[in-house]
Amino acid sequence: MSIRPSLPHVKDANILFLDTETGGLSASRTDIIEIGCVLTDPSGREVIEEWETLVVPTRPVEPDAARINGYDAEKWAAEGVPLATAMVKVLGMARGAVMCCHNAPFDKAFVEAALATCRQRWTGRYHTLCTVSIAQPFLRRGLVNDVKLETLARYFGVDHDGAHRALPDAKTCRAIYLAMQDILESAIDAYAARRASAA
Repeated sequence: MSIRPSLPHVKDANILFLDTETGGLSASRTDIIEIGCVLTDPSGREVIEEWETLVVPTRPVEPDAARINGYDAEKWAAEGVPLATAMVKVLGMARGAVMCCHNAPFDKAFVEAALATCRQRWTGRYHTLCTVSIAQPFLRRGLVNDVKLETLARYFGVDHDGAHRALPDAKTCRAIYLAMQDILESAIDAYAARRASAA
């Protein structure tokens, strides 16, 4: 019987910032058409690898989606790769890592659908980070009007060139995550100090 090697603690896992551009809003009816990934160390600050690719869809791309993400059938046919090929690369980068997305349920649904289609298994941790969720305190305090990627980028002073393209959005997701981590870690450190002094 083989024994699965133990994984390091989740706090010591690399982070895979991932964004998908898709042919529509439903993972059951449309496909991933572009993937962008930024793999970092556990702090999110040291970039290990960046990667992006166009993915050739097997189902029709909805007109509204094509208008937003610039899908062009001829360009994708010439430059894109099959979904299975793209997922092999994603799974290699994801090995042992925690995935972080902006609106993680959306991207995760498409990734899980792709894994099922390609008969592949996720190689990363089951934990998922979501910058939409992390940003909720800023929304509740009235500091931002919504938690859209472009809104948070503007609030935190993050460059957001190339919106609705996978790698630029993954990079923006990382930058927003780091900005929020700086604020939250300072608050947590202050809270811990108060607790220690009261003990």
